[in-house]
Amino acid sequence: MVDTLQVSFEEDGFATIQMMNGENRFQLSIIDEWNRALDKVLENKNTKGLLIKGMGRFFSNGIDLNWLGEQEGDSRRKFMDGLHRMLVRVLVFPVPTAALINGHAFGAGAFLALACDFRLMRPDRGWLCWPETAIGMRFGDNLLKVAK
Repeated sequence: MVDTLQVSFEEDGFATIQMMNGENRFQLSIIDEWNRALDKVLENKNTKGLLIKGMGRFFSNGIDLNWLGEQEGDSRRKFMDGLHRMLVRVLVFPVPTAALINGHAFGAGAFLALACDFRLMRPDRGWLCWPETAIGMRFGDNLLKVAK
C-alpha cells in the first residue's frame, strides 16, 4: 500500500501531516490512514502543534465521489461515519492545529481546514468551497451523533 500521508516531526515541537496523493481525495482507506497519522502525532510527547498541508494545486479536493459511487451496501455509511469521526477528532485535537491551505480545498477538504484551530491560505491560490450545497447533498446529520 502506498502511503498518501507523510508525518514528520521538527525539533521545535511541530508535527506535520502532508497529504501527498494528487487531489488528496478521501476514501475509506485514507480515513484509516488519517487516524494512524493522528495516533502517531499523539504518541510523540514532544508535539506542541500540528500543521496539516497538501502539495501542488490541492489542499484536498474532498470526498472521492467516483469511489463513493462504486460502493455498495453499508460501505457508504461506514465511510461517512469514519469521515465525520476523523473531522471531529481534528476539531478537538489536544494540541493546536493549523491548516496550511496551499491550493483548492473543496467539500470535505474545506471541512478539514475548518476543523483546524487556524487556517492560512494565499488569497491568489485556490478556492475554499462546498460544491455539495449546489447539488443539495446533505452533511452533518450524523455529525452530532458522532461527536457525542
